[in-house]
Order: sequence, then C-alpha cells, then structure tokens
Amino acid sequence: MNRKTITLLIFILLIPLSLLIMSCDVLTTQVEDVNPDDNPIDPDNPDYEAPLATIVESPDDGSTINTDIFTFRWSGNNDDCQFSYRLNNDSWSPWSTDTSITLDYMDEIHYSFQVKAKYSTDSVQHVPSTVTFTVDAIEGPALWLYHKKVETSVNDIFSIYVMAEEVTELAMMSVILNFDPAFLQVQNYEICEDDSILNGHQIIRTDKFDFVNGILTIYLALISSEQESLSGCGPIVRVNFKAMQQGTSNIFFDNGCYFRKANNDPIEIISKVSSLIEIR
Repeated sequence: MNRKTITLLIFILLIPLSLLIMSCDVLTTQVEDVNPDDNPIDPDNPDYEAPLATIVESPDDGSTINTDIFTFRWSGNNDDCQFSYRLNNDSWSPWSTDTSITLDYMDEIHYSFQVKAKYSTDSVQHVPSTVTFTVDAIEGPALWLYHKKVETSVNDIFSIYVMAEEVTELAMMSVILNFDPAFLQVQNYEICEDDSILNGHQIIRTDKFDFVNGILTIYLALISSEQESLSGCGPIVRVNFKAMQQGTSNIFFDNGCYFRKANNDPIEIISKVSSLIEIR
C-alpha cells in the first residue's frame, strides 16, 4: 500500500470522528441550563412582577363627560406585554401590543372601561384595570336613538329606542324616522310604558307606515283633563328592524318631528341624534 493510499484512508476515517465531535458540541449547547433569574417574566424569578396594564388617559373615575368620543391610553409594566380591553360587558378585544383605542358613538349611559395585560408566557393579569364614567353629550330637549351605533348581520332583527332627553312640560310629540328600505325594514314597534317617563300616563297614539320610501311616523299625546305633562329623560318607543343586505346605513329623525306642551305651544328640539347601522 503506497503512501497516497494510506493518507486517503486516514482522511476518510477522520471525517466521521470530526462530525461526531461537532454534534456533541451542539448537543451540549442545546441542553445548557437557563437561569430564571435572567428572565424577568419567568414566575420563578425572585424579582418577577405579574403583568399589569395601567390606564394613563381616560375620563376621571366616576366622572361625567360631555362627549361621546374618547381616546383611552394605557401602558404595561414590561416590554413583553400584550393587551386586551372591553367596554361594559362586551367581548374582550384580541390580544395585541396596541396601547390606545378611540371609542365613538357612545350612548348616554354609564360605562366601565377595562384593560388587562399578559406576557408571552401566557401569564395574565387577574384583575383588569378599570375606570367608570357616564356620557352626557346630548343637550336637551332632544330626540336621540339608542343605540347610536349598531353592528348586525343580514336577516338579523335588532331594536332601536327613540329616547327623549331633558324634556319638560311635554304633552304631545311627533316621531318621524327615516331609513333606507334597501337596507332596513321595520318589523313592528311598541310604546315604552314601563320604566320610562310614560309610566302611569294614559296615551293616545296614531301611526303611519311608508315602507316604499322608508318612513315611520308615530304621533303620541297624553290623555288628561288636568293638562298633565312629562319631564325627564328616557325611552319613548322601541322599533324593531330587520337588516336586509350588507353595507352601512342610517336611521335618522325627519325635520317634521315636534314636541308640544298641553296648550299646544311648541317646545324647541335642540338636537336630533341618528343611529349608524353597519350590516355584515
């Protein structure tokens, strides 16, 4: 066997040995222990802090605001944080790194805004950070629709409430709702006599339906020999609609709406607030 052959054989034998040594190095690196003290989001770290979202911009807790749009901002106690929020008892939003949300079309009601944080290890803040507030954005006397914004689906039935806001000496009213019949159809309506400013009063009503042009007209008047009247805020009529096709539409008050006193004197309606309908 000549020298070249011997050299070649030695080289061939060394290749597997080299590969084996390299693989051992890789395995040794992969199983190297990680010290939990080096990971601030590891619960075993003695300095571990649970995920926490802090609301840094919002209405004052327990306050009343005169706008129906507000931007909420928050921060986390670690760069690893993701966040989820909700308004009242709505579903929690998907987890994200977003630290703000602008909420609009808020109704004239009491609200609770909550936000919580979590780490990539799936450790979640147990008690959400919370702020409560009330929206009072509509100056009365006024007519407005609750909800100001509705998200629904094709063929779904949903309700809209006609609300009277800050009325005094109200004895007669005309409610005229306009809507696009290509997107919406009125199913029926009912007078809100329980738990409203109409409770305990006798009422006469007449109505007119124009489904071709999308107009619902309702006339209401108190029946009284002593010139009774209504004061305050609350629901007057509930109207049930059916969503007909995908798209965005509006339900709004006609200019022919009116408030009147028992002596037939007009009451100025300062504002009429419509409802935005988003159909999926």
